Amino acid sequence: MKITFKLYASLTKYLPSGAEDNIITIEIMPEMTVHDVLERYQVPREDVHLVLLNGVYINPVDRDRALFSEGDALALWPPVAGG
Repeated sequence: MKITFKLYASLTKYLPSGAEDNIITIEIMPEMTVHDVLERYQVPREDVHLVLLNGVYINPVDRDRALFSEGDALALWPPVAGG
């Protein structure tokens, strides 16, 4: 199935080739979880702070349980610091 994969800020370096701006459509297996997608694209879990699935926040404990549907959008952000 196909989903939209969006990485922001310092995580954009993990996007596969062919991404435009910070977004790419990827093909995944239906049983994959958020953590499976992170592993597939070698995004370190500790570098991911905010995870949104179709705009809904996914708690860290649920990232091994959340399953995808065709056309979903997965967006990831690193921790944000400012001053």
